[in-house]
Amino acid sequence: MTIDLSQYVQILVCPSCRSNLFIDKQSVVCRSAECRRKFLVKDDIPVMLADDAQTLSPDEWSALVANQASIAS
Repeated sequence: MTIDLSQYVQILVCPSCRSNLFIDKQSVVCRSAECRRKFLVKDDIPVMLADDAQTLSPDEWSALVANQASIAS
């Protein structure tokens, strides 16, 4: 069973900076250009621990944001 991550991103925020999140495949990503954290989803549950998150490079984060914008359009 795969859970709909859009339900999570409507109610969760980044634990590091409190910014909104967006979905990238099977992860959720912080919308803050300063924070740029990517949280993995394990067993259909986002792991929202700042210590377990990956901090994306500015280029990686920008590419994901651009991809998210093109999907939303």
